[in-house]
Amino acid sequence: MTTTLLLLLFGKLQENLCPQAPALLWAVLFGVLLFVVGWAAGSFLSLFALAVLMFYGWGYFSALRRYRPRFAVWLAVYIIGAAVPFMLIYRVMLAAKLI
Repeated sequence: MTTTLLLLLFGKLQENLCPQAPALLWAVLFGVLLFVVGWAAGSFLSLFALAVLMFYGWGYFSALRRYRPRFAVWLAVYIIGAAVPFMLIYRVMLAAKLI
């Protein structure tokens, strides 16, 4: 759930706060913040999972920039793109019988 909220937050911040900054910078900030939140909560992400989420964030932020002029498509990418990691993590946890 934290991943989804952070993607939504950073997706909107990149539009309003600093639109000229590259999407890679936002992806790195997203990954660093995920690491810090995980460290503070006492649950560490593996480096592989962190790298995967950072690359996903890079693609997500790039897609948001690409579809900025078309609001309906941008909104769909904004909402569905942020929910995908949560759904995948939930499905993996369900398959591993962790929940």
